[in-house]
Amino acid sequence: MNNTVIKVLNKEHGKNVIEWFNAQGINTNGYSGNITEEDGNAAIYYGTVSGVFSNYTKDEVDKKKPKIITLPILEGGYLHLCNKMFKPGMRVQSVVGSDAVIDDTPFRYGHGDRVYANDGGICLYQPQNNTFATILEEFDMSTNEGRLLYAQKYYNIGTEIYNHTGQYRKIVGEPKRFGKGCIEAEAIDEYGSTGYFPDIYTEEKGWCKIIEKENNAKAEEKFDLTTDAGKLAYAAKHYPVGTRYISPEYSSKVYTVGEAIKGPQYWLGTGFYKNSIVANTGGDTQSGQFICYLGRWAEIVKEEEKMETQRLSRKGLKEIHSIACTAWKSTLEEWGNTNPLEDYIELTQEQVNNMFKACTATQLSIVSKYLTEDDGSVDVSNVTYDHNGALWGCKYLIRHNAFNSIKNSFWLNSDFNWEVKMNGDTPFLVPTKKKKL
Repeated sequence: MNNTVIKVLNKEHGKNVIEWFNAQGINTNGYSGNITEEDGNAAIYYGTVSGVFSNYTKDEVDKKKPKIITLPILEGGYLHLCNKMFKPGMRVQSVVGSDAVIDDTPFRYGHGDRVYANDGGICLYQPQNNTFATILEEFDMSTNEGRLLYAQKYYNIGTEIYNHTGQYRKIVGEPKRFGKGCIEAEAIDEYGSTGYFPDIYTEEKGWCKIIEKENNAKAEEKFDLTTDAGKLAYAAKHYPVGTRYISPEYSSKVYTVGEAIKGPQYWLGTGFYKNSIVANTGGDTQSGQFICYLGRWAEIVKEEEKMETQRLSRKGLKEIHSIACTAWKSTLEEWGNTNPLEDYIELTQEQVNNMFKACTATQLSIVSKYLTEDDGSVDVSNVTYDHNGALWGCKYLIRHNAFNSIKNSFWLNSDFNWEVKMNGDTPFLVPTKKKKL
């Protein structure tokens, strides 16, 4: 085994490299294999060079040219090796995929002699590049103490879970041991009701499922929908003024929640409709449509935001490029590579606005020939009028207030900024776009 070295990947791998050399009768001189590639060290090649066992750098290996081998399979193969290196309760960075905690299902071989844990969910070893999973944290899951430490780490206060019967719970107390081999914690349900103590872990059923935050709409906010106050609070949160929704009573109709000037914004149904919520859609009269009909909430119509763009002809691009500074020439050339088969390129309004901001007075006269800067103006050409005022795209711009004289009061929609502009001596109140934060 003289002039043979193995590159050590991590500390667990290093232990097995030392064990393997010892099994070959090599005196490893008390080395432990703790100098590893994972830790960013240089002398990570362990083995014998000129009869001396040590750890060597890549430069030393290149100079003395020992044989570089991968860790040979021990008795029982890599499956046996992984069973020695990895234990249930360890959180590891999988060779393929993200990090996860190893459960108590048996390790097995998979495609290409890979070794898997969690019934194929974690790749512990990949022979193609002799790579092992990286151990991130370790708990002794064979003991009650280890399982409790694990629960306190991953099922701490605020964690949201499904209990063993699939019901939602949010942990509000520290996990603790209960009975033989069980761990529990105080929790509340989705309505905020207390007095629940779900089993986080049992020997028979294992661990409860943790609800991932990004897939959990309930994580944002809780409403007690068993109470009238909770329903009204939920309506105000999820169906604000301007929300367009499909009627839960008449599925073919779309309504818009209007600003209430007279009467409440939302109110409870009565009698047969006591499990329903009505939203004001009538402005200065108490009239509206169901957003919750007999317990069934309305589906919100999601408006797709259309990106404003402008087309710049190749002729315009060439002329603007001719008077641009060096930095902008590079930007224009990059933009010019888009739409290679068309006689124009398409620019976002933001790109256009940035170009205008960078222009000198001379450049501005050229750029203005082909593009238009966004001045924040709003197109009101499609405004119609009724007895309430100006109605534009299902949104009232100005509406008389029934609590005051219709001659001296009006309401402005908060979807826009409102600016006073002059035309000679005549002032105009003009809606303009709100700037995005």
